Amino acid sequence: MTADGVTGFVLDRTREPARIRFDGEAAVFQLTMEELRTPGAQYLGVSYLTPSGKSLVRVSKEGQIELSRGADLVPVVRDGDAEPLPTATVTGVPRARVDESAQLRAELTKQAVVTRFAGVTVEDSFRLDVIERVFGEAPEELLVSPADGDLEVEYLPIEPPSGGSDDQQWRSLSPFTGLGVPWAHSAEGLGRFGVVSRAHTNPKGYTDITLTRLDGYPESRLPTAPGLVWAVQTHSVVFLTADGGRYGVPIRQVEPGGRLRDALFRAATLDRATWPAHVEHLHLSESAIRHRTKIGELEQQHLASIDAAEERWLECTRSRWAAIPGLLDQLALYSSASVTDRRRFDERKWSLRPRVVEACRKHVVEYENAMLKALERINARRQAMLDRLRDRRARPVVTR
Repeated sequence: MTADGVTGFVLDRTREPARIRFDGEAAVFQLTMEELRTPGAQYLGVSYLTPSGKSLVRVSKEGQIELSRGADLVPVVRDGDAEPLPTATVTGVPRARVDESAQLRAELTKQAVVTRFAGVTVEDSFRLDVIERVFGEAPEELLVSPADGDLEVEYLPIEPPSGGSDDQQWRSLSPFTGLGVPWAHSAEGLGRFGVVSRAHTNPKGYTDITLTRLDGYPESRLPTAPGLVWAVQTHSVVFLTADGGRYGVPIRQVEPGGRLRDALFRAATLDRATWPAHVEHLHLSESAIRHRTKIGELEQQHLASIDAAEERWLECTRSRWAAIPGLLDQLALYSSASVTDRRRFDERKWSLRPRVVEACRKHVVEYENAMLKALERINARRQAMLDRLRDRRARPVVTR
């Protein structure tokens, strides 16, 4: 029933098609399931439609259920078991929905790099040599920029998993990640690339070093370098810029006035003064760096140094925890300990953690130095490509 106790019903998903019957009613409705996704194609859950096409029940990917009641979605709570429902008395499949973005998708597909350049693939959108060749040869009419500042654009330095579960903090171009670690123009080291390292250690086993984005980076929400529609996927466009930036642009987007967008891009302004002087979006997760190494865009030595630093951090912290008198013995009894003893153990663990971290900090510095060299190498290559393409494709500044 709904959490407010107003509407009771039985939802039967034990066999296809799903069915629903409201308390006090005889009718059993056949339901048709469809996936719910964001404009950027991230999976959100499923919706169950009535034969007339109304979205009646929504189930999120986390398992939360909501019932459509009038114009509202009302939370649902489980109040007991029920017998399977009989055959539906109200049957039918909703009429297929018209794809209002089909024409735009078709137009974008015609101008896509993978359509216009034989042998070029989506995976090539990570390879700087292919990107530079394509930008150098592409007809001027293919060079485009985001249509306006309201366009929804995501940063895709690595292809998200099929389930869309990659860390959103790396994809969002919002300068506010909510992590509370500020970025500044004067930032040095990893901070120049909009990231900071975070070292984790725990005697229970969770021990690693990760990269986290800094709050306030990047300043520019949208890329300004001329770009190309590289490929058109089911729900979004892979958009590449002349500095090697890789972005995802959802095809189905709504303008501020509520009308569906019929254009995502405009012709790029190629005047030299409008080209960015430097690579615009530099931040990369460790997963993205590993992917660059896998496809040969980054030398293996960089990843080897990163892995070695992480392994030394793990070995050092493990040995430091083990050297603390009685700590591992307490840990072995943790699962059977009383709540009070668990709390005391956790308090002791957290009080000792700074000592462990400080004793092994040199390995965090090793990790940061190795990661910094990898980021410098990747972005030096991107900067060199941007400079060459600017010299080749930008229109000269005319003075009178």
